[in-house]
Amino acid sequence: MQLLEKDILSMNENIDKLTDEYINILEDVVNIESPSLEKDRVDEVGRYFIELSNKNGWEIEIKKFEDFGDVVTVIMNRNATGGVITLSGHMDTVHPVGLFGNPPTKREGNKLLSIGGTNNHIHILIGIKPAQSLCVQDI
Repeated sequence: MQLLEKDILSMNENIDKLTDEYINILEDVVNIESPSLEKDRVDEVGRYFIELSNKNGWEIEIKKFEDFGDVVTVIMNRNATGGVITLSGHMDTVHPVGLFGNPPTKREGNKLLSIGGTNNHIHILIGIKPAQSLCVQDI
């Protein structure tokens, strides 16, 4: 399926409408410290995405692990004409809890200041706004 110029413009408008919500989600999730070897904390990030998915009517698949964080797959738009959107990324922050203060991320207006903020859950979040926009448009 080829996106038309009107589809892209509409998608950009929808993305703009979601900006405040997106920044709030980003702040929430990057403030969940989840060192790689602390299953409970990594699973807390997973629960955040499960709640977010439930709130938005997205599907989720969970693969449970005993010793490590569970894998949560978010599936959007399963029945759209353009196909399924699946988001994936790692949910650990690696660094020890409290190393960068509490909370580890500071907000100044619509900017988030974070050490390592782009090396954790952001990989999943990068796709949420465009994906939500595509869902709204049923593309």
